[in-house]
Amino acid sequence: MPPIERPTGRPGYSKAHSPGSDGADGTGDADRRWRPSAPDDGRFREIGHEGEVFAFRKFNASLPGFDEHCWVSTSRMRLGFAGEGNDTLGYDFRDVDVEGALTGRPVTLCFIEVKANGGELASRFAMTRHGWEVAENAHERGEVYVIARVSDVSTEAPRLARLLVDPPGMEAEGRLSLQAQSWWIEQPS
Repeated sequence: MPPIERPTGRPGYSKAHSPGSDGADGTGDADRRWRPSAPDDGRFREIGHEGEVFAFRKFNASLPGFDEHCWVSTSRMRLGFAGEGNDTLGYDFRDVDVEGALTGRPVTLCFIEVKANGGELASRFAMTRHGWEVAENAHERGEVYVIARVSDVSTEAPRLARLLVDPPGMEAEGRLSLQAQSWWIEQPS
């Protein structure tokens, strides 16, 4: 299999937090009442789906043993894979990095979250508190959480722009920072 291209560049990270981002039931599913409604919210979701499809194809061609069984989000249905998937896990793919091709750590359980942009890569992006907690838990257990930054998904040349391997470790080393963006306040009628 062809080796995975290790993206380069200085990582940027921003943590967006909203009060329902943990989910009322503890699953991590964002409470939709707290999400802002925006006319292009559907387009943001579409970019996310396109980013996951691109990442799947890239990893499937590059990582030993990476197949449709690794894809755990609902976007898996886009390629006709069986099973509904689950978007409340805090990651999109789960895989054992057999040779260490993705993380540099052979035989490590990896949780991969895809963050996609329609155009050029922005230095900041949003992540739920639940996603960050999953990353921290993986770090503490010796597993690896990876954020795969996919850019240009709205063009004819999407690319895997960056891999943030072990974001909690990167934060501890000062290689990325978390920034709370805002709180959404709801006043019941």
